Amino acid sequence: MRPLSVVMITPYVAPIRGGITSFVAGLGRGLRRLGLDVHIVAREGSTSEEVEVLGGSPRHFVGAAAAVVAKIRPDFIHAHAHWYALRAALKSRSRSTRRVVFTFHTSWQTSNRVARRSLRRMLLQCDRVTFPSRFLKDEMKMGLPRDLVDVVPPGTEEQVVSPEAVNTLREISIEAGWSRTIGVVSKFEWPEKVRGFRLLLQALRDPRLSEVGVVVAGGGSLLPAVQEEVLRLGLERRIRFLGDVADPRALYTACHVYCHSSFQEGLSLALLEAMRAGAPIVSLKLPFVQEALQDRTHALLVEPTPAALADGINLLLSDQTLASTLAKHARDRACTEFDWNGIAGRFLSSYGVER
Repeated sequence: MRPLSVVMITPYVAPIRGGITSFVAGLGRGLRRLGLDVHIVAREGSTSEEVEVLGGSPRHFVGAAAAVVAKIRPDFIHAHAHWYALRAALKSRSRSTRRVVFTFHTSWQTSNRVARRSLRRMLLQCDRVTFPSRFLKDEMKMGLPRDLVDVVPPGTEEQVVSPEAVNTLREISIEAGWSRTIGVVSKFEWPEKVRGFRLLLQALRDPRLSEVGVVVAGGGSLLPAVQEEVLRLGLERRIRFLGDVADPRALYTACHVYCHSSFQEGLSLALLEAMRAGAPIVSLKLPFVQEALQDRTHALLVEPTPAALADGINLLLSDQTLASTLAKHARDRACTEFDWNGIAGRFLSSYGVER
């Protein structure tokens, strides 16, 4: 008897960085460990043994992806994030397809009523629509039937981090003369993420943090504007931008505090990875964060103001016992609630498979 198979249709894969890339790769590994054959079809990235990258415009990709899926004849088709991935999945449906599933990763910001109606019509043709958080499900206001919707968060995995990579990052702090280091992982592609980073820049002007530096992993089209603002504020000696990095997990280990100040997420995979790595975390007290972290149990959650963020960072840097306790509890929660093995099993349920 052949194993069950799934094709995941996604906008992009590695080497393109971002939460969607990490999510699809992690879920793929989790599903394979459960015995499924997993094929990935992407519009952008690099082709490999398990991934077929098709290129072309979004509209061209729809037809090309459907043709690839037709040859594979999978049991399940799982589309991710973008409208053209969803349309390709629906176009690919055949008699052999048991279910078509679509996963939102972040909010679709559009005021175009025609576009929203078109999206809703496509979603209603799916067998399941999943969201990474209850917050995102409610924010989208798509009016979907309850039995069509699942909330399934991202997952994390245990990773061995190279000591050399950690030491390289720590040397940045030593060479710059910083007493402590804040870690940030972000893709500067959306204004609300930039807004959150600006909040951190303002917090750094607090005199208590005058010897603290920030190492930032991540790129994006808005990164040049962020770098210009750092120069304007005179903070260039206290911020080190690494750009896109293949694996940011060494940063979670190297930093003294991980700061998550984004205003836009479904449920941040970087935040969950920081939890799994055992980093002390300070984050804004926002609904999507509170689905993963409880204040003063797993992290310090602060109001979205520069003063509150500075207070939280300073407290974790000055109270090692508190920082270690929160980090341990956060790691324990990531291992039990946000592990890709368990999350893959939940997606298997969304596919209609009883384990």
